[in-house]
Amino acid sequence: MEKIKFAHLSDPHILVDHAKSSLDYVFNKMQNPNVSLKETLKEIGRRDLDFIVISGDLVHEGETEDYECLKRILAESRLSIPVFLALGNHDRKDKFREAFLNEDSMERYYYSREIAGLQIVVLDSAENGSGRGVIDERQLDWLDDCLAKPREKGSVIVSHHPLFWQDPLLAIENSDRLVKIIKGSNVRGFFCGHIHKSVTAVYDGIFQSTAESTAFGFDYNDRAALVSERWGFDLCVIGKRDVSISHEIYRQKRKTIAKIPMDTLKAILE
Repeated sequence: MEKIKFAHLSDPHILVDHAKSSLDYVFNKMQNPNVSLKETLKEIGRRDLDFIVISGDLVHEGETEDYECLKRILAESRLSIPVFLALGNHDRKDKFREAFLNEDSMERYYYSREIAGLQIVVLDSAENGSGRGVIDERQLDWLDDCLAKPREKGSVIVSHHPLFWQDPLLAIENSDRLVKIIKGSNVRGFFCGHIHKSVTAVYDGIFQSTAESTAFGFDYNDRAALVSERWGFDLCVIGKRDVSISHEIYRQKRKTIAKIPMDTLKAILE
């Protein structure tokens, strides 16, 4: 069995003009996230990969012009491999569908594709107008059917919100049925973002990998989320009996550029 190799990016927070955003006090102290994404895609272009996934918060404000900006960045990268996009809480389903799919719809955006015997399942965990992570019953029914037929190399699931996290507020709320579905299938891993921090672990027998944001990093304590210049992506390899992740981190000797009190962060996400 040949190994499948892919890049996992997350939370690029693209904007036409970051200086005019609600987080201008953060963006003004760091490299422009659009530039960071361009540099990331340039680095990925040097690697021998099968595909790319970007697990949500594609743009920061969710406006049509920001999605058009992301489309240009992706097109200018001239990558010859598929790019699979998921939506996050900063995304707007209608504006994304208008820009990328030429559709007028507020429907959740979820789908599956297959590459060389590996099924890539992209879920939509984002609630409209909220930071909460929820997978609706219709989507869970679809996922159950999607995973019913085993693939030669298994399946990977991509979601914005984690399946598990130390603070449940940042994870998928209604995860019980989702966990049951995954455990009854040949899912090789659950790949997500949202927390702006690379963490790879096994929870309740399920392999989960959260990717660094390509925009800025978060570190957490009991009082605040500490925002730093750290950014990066993950290189992932799916083998016959193994899954490996290489965390590609930039500006690791980072400085804290802002502190978001935990109460403020919770109010935003709720």
